[in-house]
Amino acid sequence: MQIPLPGFSHPPLPDNFSDSFQVDGVSYHYSVKYDREISRFSTEVSEAGEFIFIAHSSLSADEIHRIVTRDGKKLFRIPAIKPDQNTATDCKNLRIGDEEVPYRIKINPRAKGMTLKINHVLQITVIVPPGYSHSDLSSFLESSKTWIAEKIGRTDLINRNADSNDSITVEGRTILYNIRRSDRAKRIVLKILADASVEVVAPPNTNSNLIHKFVTEKADWILKKITDNSRPRPPIRDYTDGDLLPLLGKEVHLSVLTGGDSSDAWFIDGKIIVKIPDGLTPVSARELVKRGYKKILTQTLEKISQEMVIRWSSRLSIQQPRIKYGEQKTHWGLCTPRGITLNIRLAMAPPDLIEYVVVHELCHILHPNHSARYWKLVEEMLPAYKDSRSRLKRDGNLFML
Repeated sequence: MQIPLPGFSHPPLPDNFSDSFQVDGVSYHYSVKYDREISRFSTEVSEAGEFIFIAHSSLSADEIHRIVTRDGKKLFRIPAIKPDQNTATDCKNLRIGDEEVPYRIKINPRAKGMTLKINHVLQITVIVPPGYSHSDLSSFLESSKTWIAEKIGRTDLINRNADSNDSITVEGRTILYNIRRSDRAKRIVLKILADASVEVVAPPNTNSNLIHKFVTEKADWILKKITDNSRPRPPIRDYTDGDLLPLLGKEVHLSVLTGGDSSDAWFIDGKIIVKIPDGLTPVSARELVKRGYKKILTQTLEKISQEMVIRWSSRLSIQQPRIKYGEQKTHWGLCTPRGITLNIRLAMAPPDLIEYVVVHELCHILHPNHSARYWKLVEEMLPAYKDSRSRLKRDGNLFML
């Protein structure tokens, strides 16, 4: 370490800066950091793959640029790229289900294999090493479709649970059903989903003929359930400007604003306002608006449910439990030794239905079952609970995202 003489101080270091250079037609960025204790210069590559040029204060920016332009490939150990390799950053589309989902290809000389990144505005980037194989890229993307669909919030584009499908004919009507084999399944279970589709869950090694026999025996029951008009069908939400979205049992207007490079959501003057960046694909725009709506649902449910939990915990003479908020597909609420979890979709429902679910879960703290004693306690707290329970079962399909 150099120690200045008394009365002498070093001149300030030049400002750090960034620059770029090209190798085989590919542009690379690097950062310059000055350090007076280094003899001339050194280079390093960060864990994130960033090129860093550490220079003595005597080196000018022009000198550094000439050094890196001439020797950058060697200094940063950039591997050679095949002459026929497409080195530009390409924009392409990946077909998932019925939609074309855009993605970018970015070559990283430090990459050892292929990786996927999805940023905060749902733009998809595939990072590949120089000299990558197009067939390997196709295989990589094909195997990643489910992950991509989940990350961009479009699991509707791909049926990730269905191992196979079959059909039955009832009263001249063909009914399709999906078969999902699960390690957790102990027996064959038949489900009618919210969109009236039919799913069969079976243990892994269950014979397909046995499954078909089981479904055929339930044919009349299936037909009755999927043609039942007493339960409304789940609405199809576009999440576009001017839509009406449910909040605490009322329809409120959605206002979508565009601009900037970030997204956010607010509930102001009886409106749900969601801001998203400009220039998004329809898929990304829809998902970001949907995420904004989820934020409003969570905030609304937190505000209304916390007061309910405090009040009803006192009525039940129990310690106030910890409250968590989730997005379960088949439960409005859950009670565990660690506390209760409420489904954010409850914020779409009228407050009295939210209150029923809160009381339902709090009563489980005293009776962790659905015994007669449990239901007697629920009735003591909410004498009209059966009506709330019936309405939630009947109208639950309306509270879908």
